[in-house]
Amino acid sequence: MSANIIDLSKIKFHGFSSSENWIGYFQWIGCHVGNWSEQGYEYSEDLVHKAGLLIYEYFKDNWNDFFLLSALSCCDEIKGEPELTQQLNDPIIDKYYGDTYREAKKRNLFIPQNIGYGEWLDDDNAELPAKFIRLCFDKDFILPFSEMVMAMVFSKVVGQQCFLINPKLQIALYPHDDIGYGCIDLGDNPKILTDFLDYCDKSQDFISHIEEQYR
Repeated sequence: MSANIIDLSKIKFHGFSSSENWIGYFQWIGCHVGNWSEQGYEYSEDLVHKAGLLIYEYFKDNWNDFFLLSALSCCDEIKGEPELTQQLNDPIIDKYYGDTYREAKKRNLFIPQNIGYGEWLDDDNAELPAKFIRLCFDKDFILPFSEMVMAMVFSKVVGQQCFLINPKLQIALYPHDDIGYGCIDLGDNPKILTDFLDYCDKSQDFISHIEEQYR
């Protein structure tokens, strides 16, 4: 495929790891070992930001070619469920990501749930409607937005369909709740992403998984 042309059919929006040419992912090592307290790790905004910095530092020479594609909604209030309401209003989460969340709402980057978004999200066989796609080309905002999605995915952010896409490199990166990013090759050069995951694996805070056929 020619550079600067992307084929979104290669992304499975219900189950990213089932996408054509899914290469693998990196994650916070505390999630990998499965016993956070004994390892002395702590989920924090610092780790979320470190995960994003791995992307920026590795791809900084190509940063201007990235854009954000998302299909997310949001929820500010849940009535009748105190535990969920408390989670939505977590002051620590809001302290670090509230401004980005509110700015995303201001920019209309979230989808109103009253236009059938919830029904689409619950249907694993449904194609992604064009009306749900949001694009952002602000290079100063796309990384803070993806970090906010990673941190708020179980609170105010509804859905996980958020991708940093580079048409020139033909790659798509997506944040996930284990504090890290998954990787999908949109072209025919998986080495770009395997080299990136090898780079992430050298970090003391993260560990990478590469699908066997790409090793």
